[in-house]
Amino acid sequence: MHEPGLDELYAEHLRTLARRTDAALAALGCDALVIHAGAPPMLFLDDQAYPYKVNPHFKAWVPIIDNPGCILIYVPGRAPLVLFHRPDDYWHKPASVPHQPWTRHVEIIPMADPAQGSSHWTGLGRVAFIGPSEAFPGAAAGSLNNPDLLKKLHYDRAVKTPYELECMRRANALGARGHRAALAAFLDGASEYETQMRYLEACEQREEEMPYNNIVAYNENSAVLHYQHLERTAREVFAAYGYEEFRVPIIEQTQLFKRSIGDFTDIVEKEMFSFVDQGEDHITLRPEATAGIVRAMISNGLLRENRLKVWCMGPMFRRERPQAGRYRQFHQLDAEAFGFEGPDIDAERDLLMRDLREAGMVEALFQISGIGPTLFGRNGGGDPYYTDGEIDIASLVVDGIKRTEPPATLPPPRLTALKDQIWRSVSDVVTDELPGKGR
Repeated sequence: MHEPGLDELYAEHLRTLARRTDAALAALGCDALVIHAGAPPMLFLDDQAYPYKVNPHFKAWVPIIDNPGCILIYVPGRAPLVLFHRPDDYWHKPASVPHQPWTRHVEIIPMADPAQGSSHWTGLGRVAFIGPSEAFPGAAAGSLNNPDLLKKLHYDRAVKTPYELECMRRANALGARGHRAALAAFLDGASEYETQMRYLEACEQREEEMPYNNIVAYNENSAVLHYQHLERTAREVFAAYGYEEFRVPIIEQTQLFKRSIGDFTDIVEKEMFSFVDQGEDHITLRPEATAGIVRAMISNGLLRENRLKVWCMGPMFRRERPQAGRYRQFHQLDAEAFGFEGPDIDAERDLLMRDLREAGMVEALFQISGIGPTLFGRNGGGDPYYTDGEIDIASLVVDGIKRTEPPATLPPPRLTALKDQIWRSVSDVVTDELPGKGR
């Protein structure tokens, strides 16, 4: 089966661009299109320039990506004209005029002075310009980067031509080669910098030639990037479901967790990081988020608003024996819904969890709990208890928080009593904190 090369695909690519551009120009009543390749800005108080990135509209027409100052002129029915910038420069070698096979489909004229460019479109009628404003100082009002023209061209660019798809395939092959080299460097114990150099060498590209700046991060550096992605994803998904972000203190009174979780649970007896501060107050690094959220809700009078959905994220702390999937500091997402009756909130949280998974949080472990028929774990006396809970609360846990015992079922009378116990426990702690209030 014959597979056409890039040169053959390029000819059809140009015809496709011409058809699209003809329609866009006709819709705006324009007779010609002029595209500037762009030029790198100069460093402040220096004679050097920043790295150059070509205007993507220019690059779509001709594969000239490393020579700033070029200009493309297109008139419907004619071959594209490229004014190839070749300055008369004492310090720098000017770029060579290209002679590859693709050049037979366009006309190329060397241009020493960009100021000469305007003579090539004078007399072409109504001209549309795309590029930096300083490149076209005499452009008529509304002719430079016309939003309607750009919208039409951008819409068409979403459908890639066979030439563009082949370019993408070849770029992916280069990228795969670079990633294999980066993996080998990592396994050899190379530094982040050395890994970057190996990647560029395998791709045979300079850093400024890469389409995007590489991110090479090990250990704590990669952890920062990972959590930034998780946090951004969480904000987007929770906002879509009407959850407001809520922040609670990392340190709370120890009594808050004892009363809400239970005095005789493993969390309180063995796993909490608790201290006595200089004022002889008993404080604890939060082992979970629900108790702190409910306390904050009560102390700020937010539950008077009847229905409320909030979420928070951040580090939690449990003094567990370090092992796979269990860490003494871990990150948790927690979502709480107050005042919702019926199964609708349960269905919504299932959809929320689905969307988090589809958004890329596939490595996270999800567990959902609430005041309902399902419980997690048992306390020292054999009675079931909740690790997270308030009436109609959905708790979403991420990053390896596990319950080792199977779910238990609580009969309705005990459920009501437990709900009241949790509410009273948290309320008692909050009442103690409020000034001028006694228990």
